[in-house]
Amino acid sequence: MTARHLTPTLLLLPVGALILAGCAQGSAQSPQEQQNPDAIEVVATTNVYRDIAQRIGADRVQATEIISSPAQDPHSYEPTARDKLTISKAEVVLANGGGYDAFMDQLISSMPSEQVAQQIHAVDTSPEAVEASAEAGHDEQGEHKHEHGGHEGHQHAGYNEHVWFDLDSMQALGERLASEFGKLDPQHAEQFQANAEQFSTELQELKDRAAAAGLHGKSFAMTEPVPFYLLKDAGMHDATPQGLSEAVEAGGDIPPQTLKKMNDALADGQIDLLAYNIQTEGHDSVAIRSTAEAHSVPVVDFAETMGPDEDYVGWMGAQVDDLAAAAGQ
Repeated sequence: MTARHLTPTLLLLPVGALILAGCAQGSAQSPQEQQNPDAIEVVATTNVYRDIAQRIGADRVQATEIISSPAQDPHSYEPTARDKLTISKAEVVLANGGGYDAFMDQLISSMPSEQVAQQIHAVDTSPEAVEASAEAGHDEQGEHKHEHGGHEGHQHAGYNEHVWFDLDSMQALGERLASEFGKLDPQHAEQFQANAEQFSTELQELKDRAAAAGLHGKSFAMTEPVPFYLLKDAGMHDATPQGLSEAVEAGGDIPPQTLKKMNDALADGQIDLLAYNIQTEGHDSVAIRSTAEAHSVPVVDFAETMGPDEDYVGWMGAQVDDLAAAAGQ
């Protein structure tokens, strides 16, 4: 995940181009045969959100994702004509928002209003995003200015946009999806609500496990800000030198002075755990990992997207287990 460049709005293409573009690698996959022809069609940007939507909707929903490859960065994803065609058939479009998957907003904005489905941004359910919108001002480009966890907010969002690692936000997202599905299919509104409540219960159990992982009061550093919320749920505090994780996320080199601060902190025992994003590796982050290992600082690997055979709750649970294992080292 190194490139952070967004593509221009996709233009309308003739039918022949739509057919040809259907073969483009990484674009949305055709939904599987629906056992229920009346199922609500949901298109999500990533497999994380596809899985959550399917969990809340169960057999009353048919969910698919645009990006299925873990090697593809939503920040720099170039949408295809087939993606646009897929979205035009959806009743609900689910994206992370906050600049993470802006290609979806571009696609929606290029479509006729009568083809635009109900659009949900997960960041809108984030307590931090709500706070940022209420308390932070906007600069002349409409960008929030908000400090978070000792790090300056990303320029495309005034908060850490990786809200799928924020269990509180995902609980709220489950409730929002249940509400929207209930409007589209009132006959099964109670089923959607029950599914959201069960989902929330399972996420609360994960939060409790994270809090009990044995890391409360300890410090972490992260090569990239993806796991921030989960580390906070574990009771840890952020000791990452300012600007380091932002440089890695942007795909640039870490400033030498910042890199020295990180290596010194690892060597001096000021950092108890290194959170390492395996999908944004570069020569600087690899060197940081080597320094941590040389000084017996536990390293926990994180990824931005799930594997093809994983589900969200199980995937997050495995990462909580990894934190607990690191605490026991």
